[in-house]
Amino acid sequence: MATIGDILAKAFEGLGLAGYVFDITPEEQASALRELDMMLDQWEAEGIDLDYTPAGGDGNLSDMMTTPAWANAAIASNLSLALAPSFGKTASPQLLAQAKRGYNFAVAKTLKIPREVRSAVPIRGAGYRAVRRDINTLS
Repeated sequence: MATIGDILAKAFEGLGLAGYVFDITPEEQASALRELDMMLDQWEAEGIDLDYTPAGGDGNLSDMMTTPAWANAAIASNLSLALAPSFGKTASPQLLAQAKRGYNFAVAKTLKIPREVRSAVPIRGAGYRAVRRDINTLS
């Protein structure tokens, strides 16, 4: 499983700010962590439930992500997009495509299809014929 620090590092790499080249300050990491919390809260409101437990802005980067492992790439790439303006970066077309693919996969993977509800009233056009009644026979 990935840690929160792993996700943030991957998001910074997506912006071309690899940790082995650039020094990311603790304030920038805390800001990125708050952005991660807000992004996943928004996803949950949109129906993408990844069972994420918000770490808060002062969370520990060594804490484990509570999301499924298959969602980590989608989270990191979309976090890169969310962080880009803060660092004066423009997202590459590859990052945009990867983020969109990841988001769409997360939507598809967490989609809950409602159960079919059968009506007690036959639906016309679903194989049922309309019942014609003669007004003279109704009493």
